[in-house]
Amino acid sequence: MSGNFPNLPQPLEIHSDKDTVFLRQLTPADAQAFFDIIDFDRAHFQHGEEITPEKYKTVQDVLDSFEKERPRPYYRFGIWEDGVMVGTRNLEITDDGESAEVGAMVGKQFAGNHYSSRSALLLQDFAFRNLNLTRIFAMVNPNNLASIRSVMRAGFVQVENGGGHNLKFEITREQWEGAK
Repeated sequence: MSGNFPNLPQPLEIHSDKDTVFLRQLTPADAQAFFDIIDFDRAHFQHGEEITPEKYKTVQDVLDSFEKERPRPYYRFGIWEDGVMVGTRNLEITDDGESAEVGAMVGKQFAGNHYSSRSALLLQDFAFRNLNLTRIFAMVNPNNLASIRSVMRAGFVQVENGGGHNLKFEITREQWEGAK
């Protein structure tokens, strides 16, 4: 199940008047740009158990992933600035319908511009305003220091060792409202 809102334009775009970065729901037309981000430096996406480079060996693999049925609402966005897709963001609503897990990937060639944390702020607005969620969380590999810094810069706080090999960070609606 992919995320579609009948009352919102498709593909959905999320903008802010405070930043030039925006999110746009991925479409098949974005498959080549998505693939190019990964293919530029596949080792950049290899953190612990991360399998991104193996999942997307071809543009067709990316296209197939766009069509994959999912058991819960799942939203995939490109992170865009100045007409260039610099990474991706996703949000998957949990079974309780009140929370969501988020993730991001930013191409190595675009690192250092805080695209992950900047786009996380946009996704928080969408999750709390449009989806009426109470909490969003991210599972982060403890060896991926850039991702840890990114989620913390976006207001997430570590709540536990997330089980397995990841750390769990979250932000609640109340924390988000207090930070605005």
